[in-house]
Amino acid sequence: MKILIYLRLVKGNQIMNDCLQHYGFLKPCVWDEDKTKGYYSNREYSPPSHSDIKRRKIESDQYFRKYTVELLNDVISGTHTPNFMVKKLMYKVPESYHDQPFAKYCVAAYYTYLVTDDPILDQILQLVEKFITETNNVKSEFLP
Repeated sequence: MKILIYLRLVKGNQIMNDCLQHYGFLKPCVWDEDKTKGYYSNREYSPPSHSDIKRRKIESDQYFRKYTVELLNDVISGTHTPNFMVKKLMYKVPESYHDQPFAKYCVAAYYTYLVTDDPILDQILQLVEKFITETNNVKSEFLP
């Protein structure tokens, strides 16, 4: 059961990041080695190793998943609302422009994916993915 929850969190995170990236709300990835080499080139200390960069990325992902589960427990117990969870998660998404109003909808898509156990949602996501693959874009005339 734990592996299914983990896979759902990973897929939800992928959906959220795809949305944020599509609308330009993700900053350049700090885990990208090319970016860190440029950053550390004028510093007195050496850049982190490839294994350090991977470790930090894994730790960041683990923290985000753990925080998500904590917030979900609060929503399920009635301590907080789903809107509260989405707002809190917006500020924890690594490397995002969380101050952009539309970014909230990307995080809301993450929440919706996590809490919806409906095969229709999976079918919709597969159709959207197929549409994007075929057209290489989501054109504005198809959006409300």
